[in-house]
Amino acid sequence: MTRQSPLRKLHQQAEASFRLHPPDAPEGDGEGVEVVDSYGDAEAEYASLHAGCILMDRPDRGVIRVAGADRHDFLNRMLTQELKGFAPFQVRRSFWLNRKGRIEADLRLIALENAILFDLDTVCVDRTLRSLDGYIITEDVQLADESDHSHRLSVHGPASLALLQSVGEHVAGAPLSDLVDGAAALVRIAGCDVIVDRHDCSGSPGVELLMPAEHAAAVYQQLLEQGGAVNGNHNGVRPAGWSAFDVARLEASRPQCLFDFGHDDLPHETGVLKDRVSFTKGCFLGQEIVARMQSLGRPKKTMVRLRFEGVSPSELPHRGDRITPASSPDDDPIGSITTAAPSPQHGGAVLCFAQLRTDHATPGAAVLLRRGELRREGVVLDQPG
Repeated sequence: MTRQSPLRKLHQQAEASFRLHPPDAPEGDGEGVEVVDSYGDAEAEYASLHAGCILMDRPDRGVIRVAGADRHDFLNRMLTQELKGFAPFQVRRSFWLNRKGRIEADLRLIALENAILFDLDTVCVDRTLRSLDGYIITEDVQLADESDHSHRLSVHGPASLALLQSVGEHVAGAPLSDLVDGAAALVRIAGCDVIVDRHDCSGSPGVELLMPAEHAAAVYQQLLEQGGAVNGNHNGVRPAGWSAFDVARLEASRPQCLFDFGHDDLPHETGVLKDRVSFTKGCFLGQEIVARMQSLGRPKKTMVRLRFEGVSPSELPHRGDRITPASSPDDDPIGSITTAAPSPQHGGAVLCFAQLRTDHATPGAAVLLRRGELRREGVVLDQPG
């Protein structure tokens, strides 16, 4: 059954439109997660992200709790990130790989006093639990799926931290006035204890909020009500969906798991290698493959941003559209589009994430978009990360 948000009725009342997550989830077969696409004006939602802040519902995120006395040592031997010195109310990003060095899950780790929380795509929860549990032998480590009992919201924009300070009572962790990227805190909002952490992934300050699912509606409404009072009607908080957020993350050059890379990919192919993988720590699962790729200096394919000028709405690139070299349009494809959207910061030009063969991924290289009879020339803008 398609997973739905506990806030769905509130979104329907606000005349939201929905779409399935992840992008490749087949329609009509009950797979995937229903997420908000927009509330009818994606351009206004995008503008609020840069003028005030936006509030996003995140039913696409799952939670795994890792407890037990050996949790730090065990995870440090399994995951790609260094976890020595990982203290309560710190946040680190990591991959969980399989033996072949391919991505099982893209994780955000939040350290608490008595546990480590995994924030990951809900589609990846079951496979992560099964695969990670298989390596627990004698260690004092317990894994628990808390996705059905937890819920996540996101706030993005220059007013996001001010909103959080106005609505939340600090309980523990980093001060809200100095919540830097990679830091977390416990705050009380609408009578509910909420774990918040800084996560800048849209080109503006961002804050993630994790709470018990039964309190999600109260927290959501409190943020909306207080947001207008704090920031004023012009640049207060506004509910927003993925159409606006996709534009912002494209402009900020932030590829996302299951959108732009996935389970068939190696860390070097993602564009987010640097803050997920430590090359100075001890062994981890899949390390031999990752180290070999690092020593070779270049993977077979890599993540890039492409730019297309003068694209009409009917010509907007689609996920899966093929890319060839502009100089050899009849050659075999060198890659494909993963995410695309017109960019206000680039004068309306269309930005795309794409995975291209590395020998064609040089910034400035001319490429050709192919879809049926459509041909559109563009350029490699840069490589994320």
